[in-house]
Amino acid sequence: MSFDLAAMAQRKGVRRKKVKIRPIKPRPAVVHELQSIYVVVPDLWEANIVRIMEPYKPVSITTDAPEDMGRVIDLVYLEITRVAVNLGVKLRAWSKKAEQLHREMWREGVLAATSIDLGTVLGEGAVQETVAAVLERNVGLIKDINEDIHAKVTDIVFRGVTARTPAREVAKELREQVGFSRTRAINVAADQTTKLYSALDQARQEEAGIDHFIWIHSRKARPRQIHVERNGKMYKWQKSAPDPGLDPPPDMPGYLPWCGCTAQAVMLGLDGKPM
Repeated sequence: MSFDLAAMAQRKGVRRKKVKIRPIKPRPAVVHELQSIYVVVPDLWEANIVRIMEPYKPVSITTDAPEDMGRVIDLVYLEITRVAVNLGVKLRAWSKKAEQLHREMWREGVLAATSIDLGTVLGEGAVQETVAAVLERNVGLIKDINEDIHAKVTDIVFRGVTARTPAREVAKELREQVGFSRTRAINVAADQTTKLYSALDQARQEEAGIDHFIWIHSRKARPRQIHVERNGKMYKWQKSAPDPGLDPPPDMPGYLPWCGCTAQAVMLGLDGKPM
């Protein structure tokens, strides 16, 4: 349900020149919970390396050995795929919890800035599509990670067979590759948490009739220069929003890969000027 937070604030007597609501950052526990879901897949591949290597015979190789190895790898992949599909339940629970935490932090931020408690106004209805889209994206990303590990494991094993590489060296390469995939999964999970919160920022602000935001740079060590230049500037969520404010940038805060920038809500008065 949409509402006009600026009008509510003015009725409550808020007369400040500009009202800014503190930015929302994901809590570490939210990030860690998603990471714990993502690493299930690479951890299962790690646990099955010994099993995958059992048919490996690079020296006295038989005609059936490559076929046996291919069957084992594919069987492991199918077993892990079933687990990955079931992770959708955990992802759904995570996304619900993350949205609730974001909603509570948004409520607290609005209360601190305006003394207005939105507890009876806010719900999950206005952000259901946003949460559903992010949930579907995470399901797909975990599937992609599983398929990528499957392809790389298959390649490593059969290259080893062709080159007659000792089993211990192939097993070591497998562990290194799975470890790399695990690190990637952890990073992707952190990035996806940021993306969910960035999408919720926009949905919640627009639900409250807030058309403008201030770009807050993440202060990361290797930032995008264009994001540094946007820091502190006020933008519109939609080009049709009233002035002041710059037109929407090509990418919103937190939307590009590994971007940690945030959108700080700015409330404008009914006359279109900062409160």
